[in-house]
Amino acid sequence: MAKRLNSTVRFSLEDALDFISSDELVEITHQNFRMRKRELTNLDRAKKRRVRSKQRRNTRPCFMLSSTLSRLQQTMTSPGYSPRK
Repeated sequence: MAKRLNSTVRFSLEDALDFISSDELVEITHQNFRMRKRELTNLDRAKKRRVRSKQRRNTRPCFMLSSTLSRLQQTMTSPGYSPRK
């Protein structure tokens, strides 16, 4: 089975800089420039996504804990609060 490739698209440098996403770079040489991914292999990009996902998950509980503690402090300092016995 043959795979059909798309034709190349020629960009000016300004167009290439406008076109790239946050995970891409524009390589500039003496003769030309090319757009490429920051992480070249698919495996490296997947690893990077997993690391970012873990970092986001690890920061959420701290935020949830701090907001829970602040609500608890507000409750304990409010007038009419009496601890249960």
